Amino acid sequence: HLMRSWDIDHVIVNNGREVLEELKRNQYSIILMDIQMPEMDGYTATQIIRNQLGFSIPIIAMTAHAMSGEKEKCLQLGMNDYVSKPIKETVLYNMIGRHAQNIPEETKQAPELISLDYLHSLSGGDKEFEKQLLAQFLQQVPEELNALQKAIETQDFYNIKQVAHSLKSTVGYVGLADELNPYLTRIELDAAANEINNTKLDFDYVKIKCDGALNEVKLTLQNGLL
Repeated sequence: HLMRSWDIDHVIVNNGREVLEELKRNQYSIILMDIQMPEMDGYTATQIIRNQLGFSIPIIAMTAHAMSGEKEKCLQLGMNDYVSKPIKETVLYNMIGRHAQNIPEETKQAPELISLDYLHSLSGGDKEFEKQLLAQFLQQVPEELNALQKAIETQDFYNIKQVAHSLKSTVGYVGLADELNPYLTRIELDAAANEINNTKLDFDYVKIKCDGALNEVKLTLQNGLL
């Protein structure tokens, strides 16, 4: 086996579902994802890893045939690279070296910006529920930030007010309400008065904090810190 000959520690699973279970239990540096797998294929597994679990672990797609458009599809779904069979050993070895990540110990420390106390009180200790809410946070925050930015740029005061109000609830799940609600409330009130003078500065502050929170939530999920 190539991995053994390269002295790379590895685990082999049989299908996409087992990939997901393994990722929830253990930490890995890279995934070599076979596209054609039983039960759950590599496309579906990758979408869940990226969109629901929120993991940024590098994924290299491995396919049986070099079909037209296959590489583009893999990259579009969130995979980092692509090889087709028959696999050239040197190509794969160099690709693994390029993408493999060993997460340093300091990234495993408890998050500093977010607080999960409110989430824990909501879940009653249900870790799956917590993971679902955090995955929802990872999806919803970028969408709401983009919508708010667009509304500010077009001076769409109605949507500025609506999205800023919605964002208050979203950031509350990770303990950012006290930090960001004063800024979001001011954005709301300015929009209600058709004012935009301070809105861009307030939005910039909110976005910086939200971007930091997104990174911490990803690390929390990836390193099993719930």
